[in-house]
Amino acid sequence: MKDVGQLIRTKVYDRLFGVLEYNGDTIPVYDSAGVPANAIQPYVLLSTFNATELLEGSKQSYGQEISLLIEVCMKFDNSFGGKIVCDNISNQITELIRTRQNGYMDLSPDWYIIRTLLESTNSLEQVITTGVLTRRLIRFTFKIQQQ
Repeated sequence: MKDVGQLIRTKVYDRLFGVLEYNGDTIPVYDSAGVPANAIQPYVLLSTFNATELLEGSKQSYGQEISLLIEVCMKFDNSFGGKIVCDNISNQITELIRTRQNGYMDLSPDWYIIRTLLESTNSLEQVITTGVLTRRLIRFTFKIQQQ
């Protein structure tokens, strides 16, 4: 069985990078390797990743269920706000990732996607010393099969 973690993260990154925008500005996308201290906000972070082997595989192939958390983050100095900005960007992400079969990401030659599911989405606000951090958390689950 091959590890599909890096591949799925790369494909999601490629699908989002340079495409997301708000008020005419391109939204930066970062992988979990880290967000620079001087990152332009809002930004998108490919966050936690989890893979589980499915028992549905055959003697020739393996199945996995991949869960990926995507965070939309924005900080406001000494004030509240940002939910609408994060909601707008979240909507763009959902439209790009949660597609029907003809829009699934291409994982060939080793894997193919059987299903993409929007597992959950929620908003968080955290008061920090310099203002408020608003985050929109979006979790997608991909059911995939090794070819």
